[in-house]
Amino acid sequence: MRRFLLVVLMALAPVMAYATGQEGDVMHVDGQTWSLLGRPVHQDSALYVALRDHLPDNKVVSTANYDGFVCYWSLDGDWLVLDSVTYEIVNEESDMFEEDYFLERSLPQEVMREVFKDYYIGNRIVATWVTDTLRVVQGEMLFYVHMGWNRHCEREMFIEVEKGHVANRELYNNRVVVDGFDIERCTPEQWSAFKNGFLPVLRKHFESDSTEKVYFEVGRCMVDSLGNLLDAELITQYKGKWEEFSNLFYELRWHKEDYTELELGRMQDSLDLLRREMRMDEFPELTQEFKRYLMSIKPWKVLYINGKYFTTLQHYGIPFSLKKEE
Repeated sequence: MRRFLLVVLMALAPVMAYATGQEGDVMHVDGQTWSLLGRPVHQDSALYVALRDHLPDNKVVSTANYDGFVCYWSLDGDWLVLDSVTYEIVNEESDMFEEDYFLERSLPQEVMREVFKDYYIGNRIVATWVTDTLRVVQGEMLFYVHMGWNRHCEREMFIEVEKGHVANRELYNNRVVVDGFDIERCTPEQWSAFKNGFLPVLRKHFESDSTEKVYFEVGRCMVDSLGNLLDAELITQYKGKWEEFSNLFYELRWHKEDYTELELGRMQDSLDLLRREMRMDEFPELTQEFKRYLMSIKPWKVLYINGKYFTTLQHYGIPFSLKKEE
């Protein structure tokens, strides 16, 4: 639920991509299988369109895989090679709760040769269209945000690729350093105690007006090896008509087809107006007060991720209700 709040909060920003966790591609490196957090085929837009057009219309598409396919890659010597492309179709003769309800299929070799004809060297598809640093992961997931490929695992490797050539590899072993306060996995009692610790400050600040709800959007945070929060980025704060805003956002995001163009335009105008009304940029002292509150909590959960100390308080929406219980 708290991650959903962040998704809606981020709607207050201009654009958001991949508003759910994404399924990765697969990479084989030195006989081991890794999850590739990304889609290198997207780097050539014409190639991506050609691949998409050669997939069957009845392929399975989900919010975790908008493309409807998974690419299998390998490192062949110092080259990034595409081995195959798979997709799933529904087995109409099976029940949806059976294991064979989704059937995996591979794109036929003749289709692969047609789509990737410009990149064949011998019998290999060499990904010379790719220039990027690829991130592949293995092992237990240590951190996860339900958005894009924002996650960290026990082992991560960064692979620098220049026009298909592997220039460098860097391997990291990640771990939990301090098992402190984890805002992502805290109990309901811990979550209530966390919010109640700052409620008196908010009620005093807004005692002279009718504000009932306040939201803080926390960006990147820095932590040391002992669980002390060193810095916290507070991106924006909002107050007021949260239900009205979230309802409008939901309708515009998921039910556009139910409205006329004129209605959609009016709804977007209302959303933009609410966005401006809800911002609390005029209260910088409240922002600093909340930042000090976050830094007073000790210890935070600390992970050692890719050579740096890391806390789970990253890109988080935190709501407060100022109503006093009867």
